[in-house]
Amino acid sequence: MGVHLRRCIEEDRCDALHQRATAEHHASQLREQIGEANERRTANHLQLIEQASRHDFPRFTEPSQAQIRNCLHERRMRLRSDLATQVAAKAHQRLTEQQCDHEWAQRRNDINGREMKLLREEELAKKQSDRNVLTQSWGHDSRLRALAKSIENHDKAPSQPRSMLAPGLL
Repeated sequence: MGVHLRRCIEEDRCDALHQRATAEHHASQLREQIGEANERRTANHLQLIEQASRHDFPRFTEPSQAQIRNCLHERRMRLRSDLATQVAAKAHQRLTEQQCDHEWAQRRNDINGREMKLLREEELAKKQSDRNVLTQSWGHDSRLRALAKSIENHDKAPSQPRSMLAPGLL
């Protein structure tokens, strides 16, 4: 297995772990919100029971308009406060996720850049090696051709001084 393939597999494994951790974090946030809702429901139920036990039984009176308005106002304020808390928590969570995703993307870009640089360097080294082999082969072939030509022309031409023979063969 190549180095590049191993790095890609490791990177995929890290991404999967990151996504799993994010999903677990979301699930825990949801469980907390459900727990808080249950606690509020229980507290409201206990408050209703407590209010009902304060009344003189069997006297059933309607609350005054002012009490209704106060109760509604208090409930609205609690709901606004809860909503503001949830919005702030969600914004913080989104910002944290964006920062984490940005860091992962930066790491992946750095790794990919290093891998691309290594691949380019290997390719350049291979090209240089091929060029050197071809140059040596061409030089060797040209010397062999010159030698073969001089052998063929040896008996046809008048004797030539050694300096006239193919240079580089001596």
